Amino acid sequence: MNGTARSLTAIVLACLSVSAQAESKPWRHGVIEPKSDAGFVLMAFKRDFARRHGITLEYISLKNETLGLRAILSGDLDSYEGGPPVVALARGADVKEIGCPWAQVPHLIFARNGINSLKELDGKTMATSAPSSMPDLVGRVAVQQAGLGPAAVKLANVGSDADRYRSLIGGIVDAAVISAEYLPIVDLQKVHPIAKGSEIVPDFMRICYSATAKTLAERPEDAARFLATEMDAYKFALANKDEVVKLTREATGQKPDDPRAGFMFDEVIRTGVVDATLPIPAEKMRGMQAILLRLGIVPKIVDPAVFIDPHPREMALKMVAP
Repeated sequence: MNGTARSLTAIVLACLSVSAQAESKPWRHGVIEPKSDAGFVLMAFKRDFARRHGITLEYISLKNETLGLRAILSGDLDSYEGGPPVVALARGADVKEIGCPWAQVPHLIFARNGINSLKELDGKTMATSAPSSMPDLVGRVAVQQAGLGPAAVKLANVGSDADRYRSLIGGIVDAAVISAEYLPIVDLQKVHPIAKGSEIVPDFMRICYSATAKTLAERPEDAARFLATEMDAYKFALANKDEVVKLTREATGQKPDDPRAGFMFDEVIRTGVVDATLPIPAEKMRGMQAILLRLGIVPKIVDPAVFIDPHPREMALKMVAP
């Protein structure tokens, strides 16, 4: 077992198998560790969505998107979901985008009371996540948009949303990029939101599915079956709040009186950020790259046609019920 495989084993939080043909090779998919919208993300692994399409799905829960990217490149996973890895794509990574269910990032920038704008972060510390992860990129763009130099705000890799929230509440950092799910429970006596990620980076997407060209060439039908399963699951989830909330609470351990799962479902419906047909918005991907080019994070803009593979989605659309 190589180092990546060992690291994946160490961070597995959950693994569900959906029975299909016993002899079939499972499609291994990486998801970021469960949050308060986990009912949407994990619905494909419940009920019989995968069985309908003749595929076995397994999921591995990851701390961040960087691990997902490494895992598909090493062959430990067949796909993973997260923001499109445009930094790696700009550097020639053998990765294709095959579907995008979630059109906007859900992050907010929270700050301790006394800090009321991004400009006031000058000289402060902001918790983000691993380099080139979505929280990290949101934080970097926010600093630039505030007119601050790249060294004006210290960006600290503080892991998951829960880790960043605890660091902020505990006074370890001055601000943090955290999912909007914390709005219903945030201690407003200590911290408050000062900026929305969806306004800072309107072209950034919360979830796209990434896989290598090698995997897609070797398993084109399985890739399509995987996407068809996700399409059916998202369509079901959008119409069934109680099921989404229940699954979210099972995955996260949230108690019945915790408002976050219901809040996030209502936000998804209100904003319309989820599309069960999994469109792949090339212009948004171009816009993401333009922002990162200005920041000096990517060396060039790559034509999205180079790293978008529309064929698995086209096949999947023919498999799902109208």
